[in-house]
Formats: sequence, structure tokens, C-alpha cells
Amino acid sequence: MSNQQTNPESADAQSADSKCLAYGQQVKELLSASSPDAWCDHLWSMYGGYVLAQKELGYSAEAPNVFWSFRDLLFFFEGMKEK
Repeated sequence: MSNQQTNPESADAQSADSKCLAYGQQVKELLSASSPDAWCDHLWSMYGGYVLAQKELGYSAEAPNVFWSFRDLLFFFEGMKEK
């Protein structure tokens, strides 16, 4: 029987690596569905529809958060065009 000590830092690093690989797989699947250009077009359409719907739905405290999420996703896919 061996008495092996588990290094918590090593386990954390492996966990972080696993998470990064899982995220990478999800991004790969997204980009295999549509090109970065198409994703940008779709995001603009979705956000534009959201903005138009706000006139009917009324004020939403989440509107600024939706904008920042939209912006971050748009920047992400625009960055993917360059790669």
C-alpha cells in the first residue's frame, strides 16, 4: 500500500485544465454550426429584436446587463474572424 499525498494545487490545475478543454469543445461546436460572421449577424438580429421588444415590454433593470453580454459575445466572435 502506498501513502500518496494529493497536491491540492495540482488538482486545482487539472480541474482548471479540464474546464478549459470543455469550454474549448463548446466553442468548437458553436463555430462548426456557423461562421464567426454569421454569429455576429445573428447576435445583431437578436439584440435588435430585444431592443425593439423593450418598447412593448417596458423598462427592464437587466437591460444594461443584456447589452454587456451582447457586446462581450460580439467582441468574442469578431475576434474569431481574425484567427
